[in-house]
Amino acid sequence: MARLTVTAKPIKWDQTDDSFWADSEYGFSIMVEPYFDADSCFAVSWGDENIGAFATLEEAQSCCQEEINAWVKQIAVVHPQDEERPMTDMAVMKDYIGDSVYVGATIFGELEITTENGLPTDPSNRIILNPEVIAALERYIARMRSAGLLS
Repeated sequence: MARLTVTAKPIKWDQTDDSFWADSEYGFSIMVEPYFDADSCFAVSWGDENIGAFATLEEAQSCCQEEINAWVKQIAVVHPQDEERPMTDMAVMKDYIGDSVYVGATIFGELEITTENGLPTDPSNRIILNPEVIAALERYIARMRSAGLLS
């Protein structure tokens, strides 16, 4: 049986000024603390709780996403999978993209990438990309295009 990964939706940050970022959905905030050391000038809060301080905005935002993912995992209720639709076939709107590779979106907001030749005895692979990994892949592709390494 496939392993189910439960995560929160990616946090959407609003920057209210040069030194403050907040999200309206979960209640996180990040503030630049100019009097802190350079390696801990981005202070993170979740509601009234201080979470920590980080050297970069990216580290602070990553910490917030990890915190909300951990909280969602604690409170999530995962129901048994319907036997008529096994976890090994989660993708909907599956498309062939070439070289025996198929891609489809899952009901969990992920991409399911599979390699298959159509015969049960042929080798196959399955990769699930969660929204954070999809965003990272998009950033990587953009960087490679900017560098002239991809068209």
